[in-house]
Amino acid sequence: SPDSELGVLRRGEMVAVADSLNHRVSVFTSDGLFVRTFGGPKPGAGREGLKCPYSVAVDGNGSLVVGDGGNKRVVVLGLAMTELGLEAEAAADSSDSASYESY
Repeated sequence: SPDSELGVLRRGEMVAVADSLNHRVSVFTSDGLFVRTFGGPKPGAGREGLKCPYSVAVDGNGSLVVGDGGNKRVVVLGLAMTELGLEAEAAADSSDSASYESY
């Protein structure tokens, strides 16, 4: 169980919010304009289904990475933030390995 109900990431022009209570990750511009939601409002699995996501990150390719606690997985969304019209700084170090599902 996560310590909080929200995980927030800001990278470049992107702000991503993991909202575990609503089973979704929402993406906004740094100005607060809504861009897209992944998952929610009910728990799910599969391509865009999330269950209690608790963390968000950007990988070395600029793709959104979600810690999906309820489904016990890390989801790498194949959609790079630049495809959403946002600039996202890539993670500096991608040498850590983890089990994940890539979509």
